[in-house]
Amino acid sequence: MNTRSLSFRLSLWVTLSFLAATILAFVGFYFVTSRLLQANTDVDLLVHATKLVDVVSSQNSGMHDEIAKEAFIQQFSQIPGMLVVIMDSQGVIVSGSTITTPDPVFYDLFIRAQKDKQPFYVNRPIKDIEMRLFVAPIVKNGNLLASIVVAHPVNVIHKSLNSLLIFVIGVFGVLVIPVAAGGYFLIRRSLSPVSNMADKMARIESSDLSQRVAVPQTADALQELAIAFNGLLERLQQSIDRERQFIADVAHEMKTPLSTITSTAEIALSRPRPGQDYQKALQEVQTDAAKMSATLKNILDLAWSQSDSSSRWQNFSLSETVGELAEVATKLAHPRRITVSNRIAADIFIHGQQEKIFRALLNLIDNAVKFTPPGGEGKISLSLSSQKNLAAIDIKDTGIGIVPDDLPHIFDRFYRGGKSGRTLGSGLGLAIASSIIAAHHGEIEVKSPPTKGSTFTVRLPLASS
Repeated sequence: MNTRSLSFRLSLWVTLSFLAATILAFVGFYFVTSRLLQANTDVDLLVHATKLVDVVSSQNSGMHDEIAKEAFIQQFSQIPGMLVVIMDSQGVIVSGSTITTPDPVFYDLFIRAQKDKQPFYVNRPIKDIEMRLFVAPIVKNGNLLASIVVAHPVNVIHKSLNSLLIFVIGVFGVLVIPVAAGGYFLIRRSLSPVSNMADKMARIESSDLSQRVAVPQTADALQELAIAFNGLLERLQQSIDRERQFIADVAHEMKTPLSTITSTAEIALSRPRPGQDYQKALQEVQTDAAKMSATLKNILDLAWSQSDSSSRWQNFSLSETVGELAEVATKLAHPRRITVSNRIAADIFIHGQQEKIFRALLNLIDNAVKFTPPGGEGKISLSLSSQKNLAAIDIKDTGIGIVPDDLPHIFDRFYRGGKSGRTLGSGLGLAIASSIIAAHHGEIEVKSPPTKGSTFTVRLPLASS
């Protein structure tokens, strides 16, 4: 048995808790029973002593032996085990319910009664028998006339309590092993779903995260644990799939320009050539290197957009930012003879990083310019407004639109739709924009009927005052 296992430790705690609870219950029961039995004995002693005090106090002759004996015979001869002793004002035993020889115990009781002149209870052994005694002094005008001692053996009570103690200990000893074994079995059975989940988790590897642990229908923490772990596996699988795809896409994007650069260099160096041929080769290498640099920059921008930099956030005017972007859009669209219009509400502020929001919106504007056909009919409109507690930015174009099959994937890394094959780009612009907006607790919505243009709507929380 593994003494470090959770099952063993829980079983040990259950057994110890049972022991402690049983001991406390028995101690309480033993104490209460003992007190009740003693209280009943004290009541009996008080009743008999009161009657005896009345009888002795009513005798005109004082402590006459015959009268006292007659009182004992009449009232106490039928009480088994009862001991009654009458002592005079000097502590001499003048009468008793049985033949009583002088005993130091009675004299000690007399000394205390003479001193306190108050009734009291006490336990004392008399002739090797444990007795419960009640001493009632008879006092008149501050003088002790007599002392009455009424006693009852309590050894029977002690024997009964000892028998009860032995019985409880026996029952307790018999129950400990079944309780420990039963507790261990039940705990092992209760923890078996956890063991099964642990075994399943141990068999799950990063190469295959499609497996899931069984969810026990127990409506408790075990079910929540299984659901949470499956959710974690799902997120890990998605993350690893994205990273694998990301690495594959980066390798693909780098492979083509590197191959082109290598081929151009090899051709240029294969034999001596005129100077203009070398210049043309270097220009081609420069173009491909610029493409690689732009792709790497976008990759770094994507990683930068996902970094936690909320400590550098501040309130800034989104109205001014969108106004600057409108000017940039006009400059980008001018060579393509595309008309840019804007409608920007004033005094709209949000909380975040202005340069990141600027980059995200610029990517959307750049896409709108790229996919809007050149000529006098192309139009792009920007608008900024507030809606309840949100700032809404609309970027609308009259471009080629997005086909329904591409629409769910336009924010994926390196994804380029079927109609973008002739348009330059790395396929990271929308992914960067989406990541930045999500980091600012916003959202992007796109509506794009094919051939009828696209409308991108960005919503961001307004800054608190």
